[in-house]
Parts: sequence; C-alpha cells; structure tokens
Amino acid sequence: MARVVLLVGLLVAHDAPAQWFADEDIDARVGGFIERAFADAIAEYDDQLQVTPGDTALAVDRCAVITAYAYNDFTAVEDDVIGKAEQCLDELAKAFPGNPDIEIARLEGRYDDDLANDTATLKEASSKTYNRAQQARLSLQLARALSYSGEDTDLANQACATALESDLASPCRLEAADYYLSQGQQERAIDVLLSPLDSDSSPYHVGQKVEKLLSLRALDEAIGLLDTLDVGELGVYSQVPLAEALAEYGFPDRAKKLLSTVDADYALIEEVRNLRYQLALASEDYAEAKTIYDEQLAADFWFDPLARNRLGLFAHAPRLPWTQNDLISLVALLAAVLLLALGTALPALLVHYRGLIRRVNGISPEWHDNRWTLRSAAYAMFVVVFGSLAVTYVLEIDFLYTLMFDEIIDEEVANAVDDPRLLIFGAAITGLLLLPLLAFRRRFFDLGAQQWSFRKCLGIGVGTALAVRFLMIFVVLTGLHIGAAGQITSTTEAIIATLGTYGLWPTMAIVAVAIPIIEEVVFRGAMLRSFASHVSLRWANLSQSVLFAALHDSLLLFPVFVGLGYLLGSLSIRAGGLLPAIICHSVFNATGVLLLLGRVAS
Repeated sequence: MARVVLLVGLLVAHDAPAQWFADEDIDARVGGFIERAFADAIAEYDDQLQVTPGDTALAVDRCAVITAYAYNDFTAVEDDVIGKAEQCLDELAKAFPGNPDIEIARLEGRYDDDLANDTATLKEASSKTYNRAQQARLSLQLARALSYSGEDTDLANQACATALESDLASPCRLEAADYYLSQGQQERAIDVLLSPLDSDSSPYHVGQKVEKLLSLRALDEAIGLLDTLDVGELGVYSQVPLAEALAEYGFPDRAKKLLSTVDADYALIEEVRNLRYQLALASEDYAEAKTIYDEQLAADFWFDPLARNRLGLFAHAPRLPWTQNDLISLVALLAAVLLLALGTALPALLVHYRGLIRRVNGISPEWHDNRWTLRSAAYAMFVVVFGSLAVTYVLEIDFLYTLMFDEIIDEEVANAVDDPRLLIFGAAITGLLLLPLLAFRRRFFDLGAQQWSFRKCLGIGVGTALAVRFLMIFVVLTGLHIGAAGQITSTTEAIIATLGTYGLWPTMAIVAVAIPIIEEVVFRGAMLRSFASHVSLRWANLSQSVLFAALHDSLLLFPVFVGLGYLLGSLSIRAGGLLPAIICHSVFNATGVLLLLGRVAS
C-alpha cells in the first residue's frame, strides 16, 4: 500500500492544478508528502523481506521505488539516495546470480547503445530456462530497446508480437498489429487490437487503437471501441488526430462531437480550426465554414495566403460575402502569378540582352530559326511551370507553401507529394496550353526529323537512352554517389503513386509519352531554337539544359539532368527536329518507370 501511495503522490505532483503552483509552499508540501510516502514504502518492503528474504520479485519492486524517489522532480534528494538507486539492482544481482526477475529488471533500467544487443543475447541464452511470462518481458524489452535505438522497426514489431504470444497482457498491441499487417494477417491484427486482455486501458492507448482500426476499415469495431472511451480524458494532442481519422473515414458528426470537447491550447488552435473548417465543408454548412475561415484568417494570414480555401468556398457558395482579408489573399495570388510570369521570362530577357551585345560586336547567330522567338520561349517556360504549380496549388498546397515560403525544403515534405493526379492533370494542363504555340508558324513539323530518317531517329534515340540509363545503374551498383543516383524525389513519389493507383500502362502514357513530348517542345523546341537565334549554338544548348535540370526537383541530380538535357539538345540539333530527342526521352523515362515497379511491389 505504501508503494501505491508513493506512486500516486508522484502522479499528483506531476498533474497538480495550476493554482497549486501559485502557492509558495507547494514544493515543500509535495516534497514532504513524497518523503513520508517513500519512508513508509521502504519500511514496509523491509518488514516483508525479513519474513520472505528470498522473494526477489519483492526486492526488485523495492529497487523500483528507490529509483522513482531518487529521480522525482519535487524533492531535494541526497546523492547517496541516487547512488543507492543505481546500486540496488547490482547488489541484488550479486546476491542472486542469474535470477530472471533481476536480470530483466536491470535491462529495463538501462538506456544505452548496447541495450538491444544485450537483450537479444540474454533472450537467446535463456530461451529454455525462463518461463513464458519472463520470456514475454524479455521480448517486450527487446522491442523497446530496438525502438529506442532506431535500429529496426519491423524487428521491434515482431518482438512485440512474440511477447503477446507468450503473455496476452503484454502492453504493445499497436506494434504487434503492425507486425501482423506486414505479414498480410489483417484479421489477426484486428483481433489483437480488440482483445479484452489488453493490460493498457489508458484513454490515449484506446484512442490509438481506434485510429488503427479506422485505418484498417474495421469501422464498426472502431466505433464500438470509441463508445467505451471517455474522450474528455484524452487531451487535445490525442483528440485532434482521432478527430482527423474519424473525418477521413466517414464519421464527420463523430469528429465534430469530439472537437466540441477540445480545449485547444496555443500549439494546436490553428489545427483545430482548420479541421473544423474541413468538417463544415464536408457537411455542406458553408456559412459555418466561412465563419471559421474568417476567424482563422484574422488570427493568422498565413492560414490561406494565396486564397486557395477562399476560392474553394466560392466554388461551393458564390454568394458568401468577401471580406478585406479575402481580397488581400486574392491579390496575393494574382501577384504570385505575375511574379511567376516575370520569373519565367527572365531567361529569355538575358538571352535577348546577350544577343544584342553579339550583334553590336558584329557576331552573327550560328543557327537562325525565325519560327521560334524569345516570346515563344518565355511563354513555353511559363506554361510548363504554371501547369505543375497550378496542380500543386489544388492538390498539394502544403508542398507549394514549402516551396514558396521555406528557406530549406524538408525532405519528408517533398517525399509526401504522392498524389497520382499531379502527373495526369499537370501534363493535361501544360499540353493544352502548348497546343496554340505548336499550331503557330507550322511548328508541328519540328516534332519530326528533317535530316535523319525515322529508322535512324529510332535507333539513336533508343540506344542513347539505354546507354544513359545503364550508366546510372552502374553508378548505383558501384556505390558511387548512391545518394544522388538513387534519390527519392517528389516527382518519383508521384510516379510511384500513379503506378500503384492506375497501373503500368496509364503511367507509361503520361510519363513515357505525354511528358517527353511536352518537355521536348518546351526545352529543345522553343528554348533551344529561339536561344540559338541570339547566342552561340553551344551556349543555347547549355542554357536550355540548365533550365531543364532546374525544373527537376533535385539538387543532387542536377548535374545528371544538365547532361541529359545537353545530350537531348545535341540530338535535336543534328536531326533538325525533335523526334530522336522525344524517343530518347521517352525510353529513358520508361526504363525509370520499370525500375520503380519494384518499389510499388514491395
């Protein structure tokens, strides 16, 4: 009983109401309470151990109480108490060598780099001597050690599943469920989550199980478990993600009810408002959505700096009034589009300036194609950038804001850009906007080859693409610049998502047909040919290849794309048309898609 009093005292001290801490004597009162409880607990343990001196489980509990007292935040503990806490289990280990309870307790009190290895070694050595409960404790400790070290999450989850098989009360059901899911045993995972033998009944744990069941589409089971939960005890940091999960899986009313109990603190108030806004939209209560939107925008302009949410509201309810803040966001969007137009026109302006200097010095262009002008290049550059950003604006606004407003692109944010519609809609918008450019001044003819035969274009295009791809594979296999050659980018993630959603052939149609044609028209068509009418052919080719690489989202792969762009430009120059470059680009992209199939399969 004394130990229970001590632990309750520590809990109360940590969760004491705010008014307690306004009392100048709080530390002294809490400290005195803990000291008395500790003294009573140790006296009770000592009395019991005199009766049963060989009770190692009781002795281990005594060490745990000393450790809890030694490291509490509310009592000035003497150094000798801390020393006793550190020596307690060591002294027991000497008195009872090889005792399972003591060996396991010593591992449970450690946090070091060798913990996982030492736990695995003991587990293997004791496989035939420890009972099932002790084996379960070791498996659970191995799982915690692996999670702590970050060595192998899958192995940690497997250790949790092993612990549950030995002791159904082991408190690691979420991890065990993840292990069974990785083995394709979804029903087993659901059973593990719903087992009444779970020893952890805390609201936080139950809330996590509800989230996991929702993600597994065990909706009735999830709602049944939710009904057993006192949501008022969850806390805002658990209520918000649970409400998000409920909204995502078709329970907006439940999510609203859960959010109505949220006393949002400063850290999450924006997230709560945003979720309430999304729920109002989902329930088609646009007046409420506008009210929440106005509150959020008034509190923080960066909630919707480019009017995306406001335009969404306008699409659903055009009669809702526009406020001053709404108009500011809309003006910011128009300014961003204007800056985009000016930015994409900058390369053409620089080439025009360089061309003026060459003409003043009496230097004639090496290649003059009056069908393509710098105005065409500026328009093509704007279209290809606008197409991708417009789709990102609609589908992946968080990534777009990261691109625009963050100094450093978070790799995790970039890798989360995995909406398969990005590629499809981006190619569609860009392709449609390029059609007027191609139809003007007979530019459709540049899609063919004027100096090479079709057979030569096909052979050189395919051969060049395979040579470049094999070179990149060789770089990866030999370990040279593996981070660059094997880097996962946002574009790669979008391709993987498209493969997983639509399959191989639709992905090939976009990545290996539509995108190569679009990019060749823009870079080796409009840019290379118009630039070459003002600067040397070599500089025109290098300039378009640098711009081509800049629009592919990887600093590590930038030199690779510069080289590829220059190579494609050279093929286009020699052939007099874009056909061999299109074929080469298409085969290069197609082989890349085939290589990514393995990631989708895994």
